[in-house]
Amino acid sequence: MYANNPYAQGGWYNPANPQTINTERSANTHVAQPSILGALPYPFPTSGPQHLVFHFTYSTTSILNCSVYGPASKKYVEVTTDINRTPHLTVLRKYDGSPLGIIEWHQKPTVEITGVLPRQYAGRWMPLSQSRSSRIMDARGIKYVWAPVGDSVHLHQYNLPPTQHVAKIQRQSGTVTLDLTTEAVQAGLLEMAIMATVILQSGRNID
Repeated sequence: MYANNPYAQGGWYNPANPQTINTERSANTHVAQPSILGALPYPFPTSGPQHLVFHFTYSTTSILNCSVYGPASKKYVEVTTDINRTPHLTVLRKYDGSPLGIIEWHQKPTVEITGVLPRQYAGRWMPLSQSRSSRIMDARGIKYVWAPVGDSVHLHQYNLPPTQHVAKIQRQSGTVTLDLTTEAVQAGLLEMAIMATVILQSGRNID
């Protein structure tokens, strides 16, 4: 359904192809804010950024039906898509079965993240930049940028250089990997980053 090219997956301009469109505690350490997905085994802050890695694993050719595994190989999210209804509906559910969000694949797809992002056009939530080389994402009033870097897609704050990215998406055989800094998780980006990963790697147009 989609190729390894991160430019094509995001729907942005490709200069190489212009035709492509257990919370832990310590008396002397800071305790991270828990995610609504449940207690994550956060590493404690050190001199450098810490990372949490999530694997979107699927047996078909599409990320639209997959399981998302996080630290300690624990399943955190299940992604399922019903193609027998119109429009096609993709549902993301947390490990306990409660809804995380939905995507309705209209001609202009809509997206909603429970308690985080009200229902709106996916292309409005993550519009292409003027140069069509990246996508802008609004997250709790802060602008971020998803931009292709080599064979991956990086997320950084709009007013910061790309080298200071807080998330990275990479695709390998049978899996997509989302690497998030704990700083990003504590800032409430986890659910949005998971949803954005599904959308950007779906191979579908959202504009």
